[in-house]
Amino acid sequence: QAWITSIKTMSAGLKFPEMPPLHVTYYPIQFEPIIHSGERLTILLVLQADGVKPVVSAPLLKRALKGAFGKEGEALFDIAEETARNLTCHVVEHGRPVDTWKPLFKRTTVGRKRETATYSMEEALRVAMRNTAYFSARLLKSTEKEASSSQPDRKHWVRQVQDTVVDRAPGFARHFNRSFRVKPDAAEAHIDYFGQRLAANFTMLLPGRRSGKVNLAKARLLTLQELRVTEQTLFHVDHYELIMYRPDEADPRYSDKQMNLFNEIILELQVLADGLQLRLVTVSDAEQAAERIFQQEQAA
Repeated sequence: QAWITSIKTMSAGLKFPEMPPLHVTYYPIQFEPIIHSGERLTILLVLQADGVKPVVSAPLLKRALKGAFGKEGEALFDIAEETARNLTCHVVEHGRPVDTWKPLFKRTTVGRKRETATYSMEEALRVAMRNTAYFSARLLKSTEKEASSSQPDRKHWVRQVQDTVVDRAPGFARHFNRSFRVKPDAAEAHIDYFGQRLAANFTMLLPGRRSGKVNLAKARLLTLQELRVTEQTLFHVDHYELIMYRPDEADPRYSDKQMNLFNEIILELQVLADGLQLRLVTVSDAEQAAERIFQQEQAA
């Protein structure tokens, strides 16, 4: 009797954490790639929540599907795309329930409804992918592993930015891939972009790849700092920036934990840049980087 009373006393003081405010319902849209096999591949995810625009997301990647199914993979991707357009019209544009939707293609079915409580639709999408899109998640993981070796290729990133800028302003081609000797006895410093008002280096950083790429980013900041401190006598630009590619905050390939750790690294680089009187600018594609260059070159 005494121990029951003790437990009741202790439990009375406990406070359970509040549930996340967003209650999301999600449905996997599944396709049977091989007739009568009984296997189901999640080609779409539909997420709905009160007061929020529904989300129709395709978790499959064309390149990964082609690698897994050959030419049939391309056809499967086309099926997913066409289904996504049709389902978006039904659910998002007309506001109709998912269970009243009629699939366009045979062997396409609406999977079991599931629910989750999260803080955002992006977080709910990651939960839905983990819980229902098993094959898709493996494809994404495999593709991300493959991309991790090529995405952080700085030369490729610089080339993308350069091509985007030069397509819009051919005269800017002369500003890319410049080299300067900032001290008589020093090696030449390479600068990715050196224009009329802006000097910039470019780098790429992804969650989960800390030491090597972070050190390279720091090195590019230090090169810009060397350039800046000699600016009074040699150079006449107004802005010194490290323009860095980073995945979008809502990228479903990364967990909240990965993104939180990644943002801490970004903050570390930001502090270093501020201390060197430089600017760290993050972008998620070459178009944003190009827009930044034009913005700074046009600034008074």
